[in-house]
Amino acid sequence: MEPKFPGILYAILLVIAVVGLQVALTVPVVVAGLFTKTQPYRHPGCLIIINLLAFGAVSAWGVWKRRSNAAEVFPMRSVPLAVFVSAAISLFGLAIVLSEVDNLVRWLRMPPEWFARAMADFTQSETSPWGSFLALVVVAPVTEELFFRGLILGGFLSRYSVLKSVVVSSLLFGAIHLNPWQFATASLLGAIFAWWFLRTRSLRICLFGHAVANLLVFCHADLPFKVRGFNDGDPLSPVAVFQPWWFDLIGLTVTAVGCWCFVRATRALPEPSAPEK
Repeated sequence: MEPKFPGILYAILLVIAVVGLQVALTVPVVVAGLFTKTQPYRHPGCLIIINLLAFGAVSAWGVWKRRSNAAEVFPMRSVPLAVFVSAAISLFGLAIVLSEVDNLVRWLRMPPEWFARAMADFTQSETSPWGSFLALVVVAPVTEELFFRGLILGGFLSRYSVLKSVVVSSLLFGAIHLNPWQFATASLLGAIFAWWFLRTRSLRICLFGHAVANLLVFCHADLPFKVRGFNDGDPLSPVAVFQPWWFDLIGLTVTAVGCWCFVRATRALPEPSAPEK
């Protein structure tokens, strides 16, 4: 297979370019807020526009650099319904497992109060809940999956081993979130989405999984049950609270069942080169 753009070095530069564009686009918004005595940069709509422009520009340049068409860089093969169902089951279990991973990270090093407050305000926005929903559940999955699983992982798989491609692309996915408290959970999710892409060679399941994962974060406080360390407690508390052991066991079990179902559902998928009906 002929090596495709990007390699690891270029991928790192692409991530830096996205972050640099996000910062460059945010600065004038902050300056405007100083003159108007408002904080427009805290509105989810501002994040949506900045995210679309930054990821869109860099991804478009990456497609041009690869000398390929968008359909090849961002494959959208049809995926059976059973694959989506098994992925959803896995995500419900992963929501519990990754919540405990987050608790462990917070126990090792608590985030500063301003950061915890900013994250809580964004995921539970009272001023623009629909804006937060659109930013988390629609825009973020589309921009990030096309960029990481389409452009970057696709290039890696033509150059490196599967393991190296998955690990490095997942770490870059965790790094772009720009905070150490989200790095572990984002990297683990990135590895799961990369595995799904390898099994299906389609970004559809990655887009779906990313959207569901973010939706669970967005609405977990409003679930009809409360569990200590999961969705019962103060997100600004300076003390990390772990989940009950039985809840972690449920999460691990559901994740394992979902992964088993996913393997079964994807076993009969045709090879990527096979023509679709």
